[in-house]
Amino acid sequence: PGQDCTKIVGTAKATKPITLTLEGPGIPKQTLTPDENGNFRFDTPDFAEGDAYLTASMEGYETKKKISRLAPTGRMMSWISGGNLIVDGKAEFRRNIYAYSWRGGEAFKRKFHGEDQYLTEHILKNTGYIQPDVLIKGLNAPGGEGLRDEPISDALKAKIDEVMEAHKDKDFTYYYIYDEPECVNISPVFLKSMYEYISEKDPYHVCSIASRACETYVDCADWFETHAYLDINVLNGQRVFARPINTVGRYVDDIAKLNRPDKCIGFMPTCFAYKYLSLCADFPTFDEMIAHCWAAMIRGAKSFWPFAFMDMNDRASVYEGNRYMFSTADALQEFLLLGKRTTILNTSDVEAATFDLPDKKMFVLMNKVSTPQTVTLPEITGTWCEFRHARDITTNTFELKPYEVIVGTSVDMSGDLPTYQEILAICENAEYKRTHNKSLLFDRAGDVKIKTSALDRGNFKLFDGVYDDLGWEDGAKPGSRPKFIEMDISKVQPTFSKIVLTGWNLEETVIKVGKADALEVLKVTETHDSEFVYTYVLNAPITPDVLRFDFNQTQTEVYEIEVF
Repeated sequence: PGQDCTKIVGTAKATKPITLTLEGPGIPKQTLTPDENGNFRFDTPDFAEGDAYLTASMEGYETKKKISRLAPTGRMMSWISGGNLIVDGKAEFRRNIYAYSWRGGEAFKRKFHGEDQYLTEHILKNTGYIQPDVLIKGLNAPGGEGLRDEPISDALKAKIDEVMEAHKDKDFTYYYIYDEPECVNISPVFLKSMYEYISEKDPYHVCSIASRACETYVDCADWFETHAYLDINVLNGQRVFARPINTVGRYVDDIAKLNRPDKCIGFMPTCFAYKYLSLCADFPTFDEMIAHCWAAMIRGAKSFWPFAFMDMNDRASVYEGNRYMFSTADALQEFLLLGKRTTILNTSDVEAATFDLPDKKMFVLMNKVSTPQTVTLPEITGTWCEFRHARDITTNTFELKPYEVIVGTSVDMSGDLPTYQEILAICENAEYKRTHNKSLLFDRAGDVKIKTSALDRGNFKLFDGVYDDLGWEDGAKPGSRPKFIEMDISKVQPTFSKIVLTGWNLEETVIKVGKADALEVLKVTETHDSEFVYTYVLNAPITPDVLRFDFNQTQTEVYEIEVF
């Protein structure tokens, strides 16, 4: 609804001459042949609401395509046009956080909502999740229908119908129909069948998947989020990337190279480290965050969906990096969505592109590797405003620092946004404070053995100097079962006289210390409670093997455990 229906254009290609016939409501029967490149155009000034049909014929064979002019519903509607996500008639650069508001903790939730995240809130609203392996358990297990090259079953259709019925009167943007199908070998035939079933029943909302194999699944969704996570590890003092930044663009290329304006390609920036698998894993730096995102945008990515809310506050570089890139995409989205994008340089080390609009221009130059680069761009002439830097660009030869990205615009686009240097200083100050807290348990997660009443993704978050991010939680009701964290710290052997717990709902915590099976309630001289911070002062230093915390609140969250 709202699209221009006065003409129908497209491309039809075949090995022999073909004839195209169009007819429908308000469209007298028309016949034509495509030009030498397969392009065609029908004028349809009176196309009425309803279904028209385009028939392609070749030597007795024919195929038919339905083209619908939809009636407005009065609810939120979305479609793809020119490679852009269109929401209620407006092109949008989607900016949301994956797993929004889930398991970040009360302190981080307040921080997140207390600062401008530059989100597209309306795009997240009431998303319809139709993931088949959730609707029918075992669907992606060996022998399951999701692995077979067959259309979806009636049983799955019935489950999909239930979800769609629940959403029929809601405002929402899209259906999320699969998460990383390539990782569990979901059949493209199966997923395409599901996509077509949903799209036929509800043509007013697009379908989205997250995938690193977009070319394989191109006919299985409208909108693709590529999850090319960096997966950084520090090995022998070197930062090693499972997917280096200079490879990120190829995942976007899977769609971009197909010249499919009916598909939107987006990007899932890294928001986490695989520390729950290895303590050698590391988070992206601020510069790596910026380059990581631009490596996708410079190839045509038109949405951001970082993974995930519960990890993005683990380091200031990630939290501030996300805000920096969300606000950047917000300020530059006219270029990113509507600008004519031209690649003017692309090597394994550096890449540059121009984005042209009728009244203004932009260029982006990025160093995709960890070594400095010197680049000259003959296409760049005159004076440019450097985006988010308080300086002008008057040269076309650039000395690039590792992972540096330079954005030049013909008019100032920075507005009141904080500069790169200002955000970098915030990250550096926060990292200094994080790493200089002097707790005897700081960064010793690998030396602490933990037993708890509720399992988590790993204990590294409890000893990393981050005071407003969830490290552990237990939501059991008081008295339903013991809620506790028990730590074997004998390998660390800290001698301490003060304990600081940071978290939420930690009143009435009982602390026990001692040897393995001989724990005693700790005698505390002083206690000091403030919002999220609980301090316990002892009358003398102790060196226990075991430190245990018993909790008694309905919802218990622990962010950091420190001893001094």
